[in-house]
Amino acid sequence: MRIHADEIASIGGVDVAAELETTSAEHLMMATDEGIAKMSQAGVIGNLLPATTFSLMEDTYAPARKMIDAGMAITLSTDSNPGSCPTANMQFVMQLGCFVLRLTPIEVFNAVTINAAYSVNRQDRVGSLEVGKEADIAIFDAPNSDYPLYFFATNLIHQVYKKGRLVVDQGRIV
Repeated sequence: MRIHADEIASIGGVDVAAELETTSAEHLMMATDEGIAKMSQAGVIGNLLPATTFSLMEDTYAPARKMIDAGMAITLSTDSNPGSCPTANMQFVMQLGCFVLRLTPIEVFNAVTINAAYSVNRQDRVGSLEVGKEADIAIFDAPNSDYPLYFFATNLIHQVYKKGRLVVDQGRIV
């Protein structure tokens, strides 16, 4: 079970997420310290959507650092939709994770890989590079793993593999 919670105002959505032990709670821009503690204790994953806040030109982003410090796992997603978040660019969302949410590069990569897999209960199949997993891999054209998060507004995807099969090569679908 998932819940959109406390996006525009703190109305107790995080409390509901904790009480129902939802798999994840989305948005969370207005999550309170008390609500974060409850979600952490209940094992709720915080799915943060910083591009929505950016697109709406709001000032309050989800308190990612407080969530991590409270022991919550977080994910980052696009929330791609024509009304409040017209982007499907995950690299941009990852960059917002660093620049706006103040996450470290490793926290960002964990949020979009293994934590994301846990949030959809597919951690046994995807989310990390391990023998027996499906090998969904994005390869950046970058000198190091921090560079795609530092060098913004440029698509640095070189190749994409889905279930071990090359599906994008040098920006072209194959």
